[in-house]
Order: sequence, then structure tokens, then C-alpha cells
Amino acid sequence: MTCTFTRVFACLMLLLHISNIQSQDIIVKPYLQNASPDSMTIMWEVDSSAMGVVNYGLTPFDMDNIVNSTTQLGNGTSEIHTAIITSLSQGTKYYYEVELDNGVVSTMYTFRTPYNSTSEESTQLIAISDMQRDGSQPNKFKEIIEDGIIPIIT
Repeated sequence: MTCTFTRVFACLMLLLHISNIQSQDIIVKPYLQNASPDSMTIMWEVDSSAMGVVNYGLTPFDMDNIVNSTTQLGNGTSEIHTAIITSLSQGTKYYYEVELDNGVVSTMYTFRTPYNSTSEESTQLIAISDMQRDGSQPNKFKEIIEDGIIPIIT
């Protein structure tokens, strides 16, 4: 009986090990990189070796365009996927999802391609430090905003 139990236990452990090898999960959700008016790079990470694609389109019901990803080794057995979508239109909203070869599909996401720099209007940025409260000058931040920043912008 011990022999049978040992064999059954060994078989179960082997099956669990094999199912873990075949199980591929997305461990870093898809994120965007290198946005341009006519292209977008989408990257994500999986916990084991997997083939992956990005399905995308102009509506959630029309994601018939497919781009294969390339992979590079991540940490341990993980892989980092990169898919570069090209021939996009500037200033356009796209829907996309990542799909692995085992059928795992990510949540649906969206992105909007930027406009060409010649189409952009000028932009002003203001950086304000993370000021700590100063009990001896409680109105200093208000003074900076109302007497400094607002007059410059307007």
C-alpha cells in the first residue's frame, strides 16, 4: 500500500509541476512606451516562457489587428514582451489587449496617439516643491500661488 501511495503522490506532484510549467500569467500588466504620432510600443511581463500578441483596433468590437511580440529574459524564468504597433493615425484613440498562446487575455485598455509637434500649441509648466508647513509663515504657499504663479500665467 505504501508503494501505491508513493506512486500516486509522485504522479500528483509531477502533474502539478507540469501544470505550473504550462501556466502562463501576466505578472506586469501591459504598459505604454515610446508614443509617437504613428506608433506605440506596448510592453508586459509574464511568469514563464510564452508567445504573445497585441490585438488592437479603433473600437472594442473591432480589434482585428494583430502584432506579435518579441521577448527578452526577465528575472528568473519571467519574460518581458515588447510589441511595436506602427502605421497608426495621430491623435486617435485605440483599444488593445494582450493575448498569450495559452489563451490568457489581459483586460482591454486604450491609448491615444499624440499629435505631431507642429500641431501642438505652446505649453507652460510650473514646478512647485513639496513645501513643509512653516508655523511662522502659514500663508507662504498661498502667497506664492496668488502673487507669483497666477500673475505669470495670466
